[in-house]
Amino acid sequence: RKKEFFQKIGCSPHPARSCYGQMCFFDETCADSPPALGGLGCWAGGINIQCRFCGFDQFPDCPPAHECAGECRDWGEDERRYCNYHFGLKCPNDEKECPQYDVVDRYGYSSGVFPK
Repeated sequence: RKKEFFQKIGCSPHPARSCYGQMCFFDETCADSPPALGGLGCWAGGINIQCRFCGFDQFPDCPPAHECAGECRDWGEDERRYCNYHFGLKCPNDEKECPQYDVVDRYGYSSGVFPK
């Protein structure tokens, strides 16, 4: 599952101070050949090639992130796409009750259970 993957590598799509106290986020383009932005900020803190520094010094701005919390039927279209792409969270498009998600912590991880 994606949540466990982000916990294992030490950064997530949610920018956070998880790279030795510096802001960073999971950026899959760091593994491209060549990496986006010439690799600037990749290997943030020596954690993982796909962790990129952001929001300070010469590094790019941190990307916007959605919380992926609360009732999914209340999420806007951008948040639905973001949460599905990065965390595999989906919300039914019908009138059935949607699952309730716990608040995501500052590292982008939920303290609750994600649906499978």
